[in-house]
Amino acid sequence: MWEAGNKAAALGRVSELTGVKVPAGFALTFPALEDSLEEAGARAAFESIQRMAEAGGPAEASTHATRLRELVLQLPFAEAFGKELVSVLLPWVDGRAVSVRSSSNLEYAGNLSFAGQHDSLLNVRGEQDLREAVSAVWASAFTDRAVTYLLALGRSLAELRMGVVIQEMVQARATGVAFTVHPVTGARDVIHISAAFGLGEVTVSGEVTPDEAVVAREGFVTSSYTAVGETPVLDAANCATVAEAALLIERSAGGNPMDVEFAFDDAGLWILQVRPMVVKRSDEDTLDWSSPIPGANWQRNWRLGEWLPHAITPLFGTWMLSRLVVSREEFGTGALGWGDMETFSMPQPWFILINGYFYTRTDYLDFGGGGSQSPSASSGCARARSA
Repeated sequence: MWEAGNKAAALGRVSELTGVKVPAGFALTFPALEDSLEEAGARAAFESIQRMAEAGGPAEASTHATRLRELVLQLPFAEAFGKELVSVLLPWVDGRAVSVRSSSNLEYAGNLSFAGQHDSLLNVRGEQDLREAVSAVWASAFTDRAVTYLLALGRSLAELRMGVVIQEMVQARATGVAFTVHPVTGARDVIHISAAFGLGEVTVSGEVTPDEAVVAREGFVTSSYTAVGETPVLDAANCATVAEAALLIERSAGGNPMDVEFAFDDAGLWILQVRPMVVKRSDEDTLDWSSPIPGANWQRNWRLGEWLPHAITPLFGTWMLSRLVVSREEFGTGALGWGDMETFSMPQPWFILINGYFYTRTDYLDFGGGGSQSPSASSGCARARSA
């Protein structure tokens, strides 16, 4: 992993592939933020708020997340970083519209899905807007949803480091997302493409209903195309170009299924972002159902697991699961009053994906003042495929 985060590292690797174009740009490394905290004398306060957030858990996540964002937004840039920004970055940005995106060390790590957790800013122009955009992306490391998600996973906020990717904007006529495994069925012999007219954020955020295409891996023939409007966003040649690039990216990632954001302008296809997909293993004979955390017990039909009785689709795991976990935590600590129940706590992480199935932790640290409980494996541990 680069010192600028997994998103920057992935784009760096893709930019080296023959026949694949990535917009020109820069990556700001982790020390840009960390040195700014140090030089401003704010590191102690920053780390103190992080510890309070972890001690308070999901019930107090929003309060401490807000304090962290406010602290970061007020930071002056470290002297060395400020000089490099003026001497190197600003001359390159001059006259360009750029995108400013988050790139943390925890994005795309294992089964962690941070899609939509941090911020990206588009069409940034000029020095002042660029400075504010960098600070905003740094601060987005601590959005309410990101902090709540990390705490639900049992991860320390001190683990999170934030870099920034700054790239020239593609003046796109069409943008979209390609999945190298079908995001609903899990089929591995096709590439699924969603595309819409305009900038990429429109497609990935769900603001519009995109056209949908299914392209065969062999020969890149479009087997189906569903157009939303009278004019298709992509033609057969566009679909084949996207599919070929997506497959090349998947192969460069060791054959792991990939989620690839792309754009078309007058110069052709550009790759904007790549991330691994969260997918269910298909070979039943090689599946491992043992608990990844020694001594932990897991159950499928409790808490959020009651709503997820079947293996989740790759699309759901990649894009929706983290949002659902955060919403569940916010509802519990708010409407259900978990935050006021001092005798109740959950071991962390309290949930996990095992072979595409959602499991909830059942070995309670303390429940209702009754002390520790440890249900037997037969009550629904990870080795059982149904509760």
